Amino acid sequence: MPEEEYHNFKIRAYTEETGITYYSNNKMNPNLFAWAEVESKNLRVVIYNATDETINLNRNEDQYTLRLADESDVLLPLDMIKLHRYPVYINPGTSVEIFLQLPQTFWTNVEKIIPGNRDEQNLRQYDENSSINFDMNSISFVKVELKTRKIIYLKSVPQSSKRN
Repeated sequence: MPEEEYHNFKIRAYTEETGITYYSNNKMNPNLFAWAEVESKNLRVVIYNATDETINLNRNEDQYTLRLADESDVLLPLDMIKLHRYPVYINPGTSVEIFLQLPQTFWTNVEKIIPGNRDEQNLRQYDENSSINFDMNSISFVKVELKTRKIIYLKSVPQSSKRN
């Protein structure tokens, strides 16, 4: 969908049972969609193709952009370790995974106490496996712009609400 139509896409609700319900318009193709989650220092994006056509991808031309609340954009590079797994296409009825590096401003190093260490200065050490400091309030959306001129916007999903 064109960026000026982005504001017409509104997530109405999310539950574990029914998934996401949303408002959209006729410029949005509901058969091409994606979701993302934070994994370590990466953003894992899954793109699903429910259309009747194969969608070509190109790791040198596809772009992934993080739009921050202050309206600035941050390009998300592909994870170099998983670059060899970047797909060439998405067949109809299938999905692909793409791993992007999050900017260091979203990383956090949590201090942990090293047992048995008596040295005051070395008592704490940064835990490289700590969770990521990912503040969704500072992010407006993630824009996936494929070489084929298909654009997908990822918005934050509201917390799951269980129906009684």
